[in-house]
Amino acid sequence: MDKKIKLKIADMKKHYKNGDGVDGINIDVHEGEFVTMLGPSGCGKSTILRTLGGFLSVDSGDILIDGVSVKNLPPEKRPTAMVFQSYNLWPHMTVSENLAFGLEIKKISKNEIKAEVERGLALVNMSGFEKKYPGQLSGGQQQRVAIARALLLKPSVLLLDEPFSALDAKIRSQMREELKRIQEELNITVVFVTHDQEEAMALSHRIVVMNKGVIEQIGTPEEIYDRPATQFVASFIGDMNFLMENDGSAMAVRPEDIVITKGVTEGQICGRVRTVMVLGHYAEINVEVGDQVIKAYVTRAAAEEIKPRDAVSLLFTKTCKYCA
Repeated sequence: MDKKIKLKIADMKKHYKNGDGVDGINIDVHEGEFVTMLGPSGCGKSTILRTLGGFLSVDSGDILIDGVSVKNLPPEKRPTAMVFQSYNLWPHMTVSENLAFGLEIKKISKNEIKAEVERGLALVNMSGFEKKYPGQLSGGQQQRVAIARALLLKPSVLLLDEPFSALDAKIRSQMREELKRIQEELNITVVFVTHDQEEAMALSHRIVVMNKGVIEQIGTPEEIYDRPATQFVASFIGDMNFLMENDGSAMAVRPEDIVITKGVTEGQICGRVRTVMVLGHYAEINVEVGDQVIKAYVTRAAAEEIKPRDAVSLLFTKTCKYCA
């Protein structure tokens, strides 16, 4: 990528008193890039985000935005804006007043603030809600206002800490699409934190997969999914079958990379169908192979030919191998 580096995290370390934290963090985020920190709870992704925003100090290493170190600056002095899971809107202020608050601190004129507030609300499809209070809005609407408020500060880097996790599935999906549209429209640089792999895959230009305070892999969604660098990444991203080999290594295969045929075929892995489950436009078939169960995804048409207890053969079209 030939775009300039907007954010650079250089050999950053942050440990808590209990020993948890992150170590050896090196990430370059380019201008206009959407980078997601992905991993299970407690892996360190929110720790990194909070050090970027200035809410946590770093033990060592550096954080540079537009080539300038910000590691010793307080949050209000950094060219960042953060959107939290909990919205953090002032309940006693109207939507308009919430959006104007940060601009008033910057001593911007009233006319300019009014224009900016209108622009921000239009950007998140909330025009006409200026006089509403947060308590009169749904969770999704409150999060739209929180995003608009952050964008009006014109940050060099927008930080989002699991902003959609409190929303129900349908609203969360809508908000993802809205955020993707806004990010591309404004070409803003975003660092996003989530434990939801589907969210990360849908939104990101690149994903940073975290585990126990260290980075397991950095790559595009396609690279992370198709070529997971470690067994942890393979198991965390999408569904994966692991077949243990005699040498203790593991062969991994995605359910969609398995072709099932009825009957026993010499040279292929054979087993017996345990369950067939239709899941909308495709079906999941679970096959008992020895003491393991292998999951495969097939078309509904293919599933109609296969019944529980049928003897079947499995052909793997793509696999990964991980050493013991």
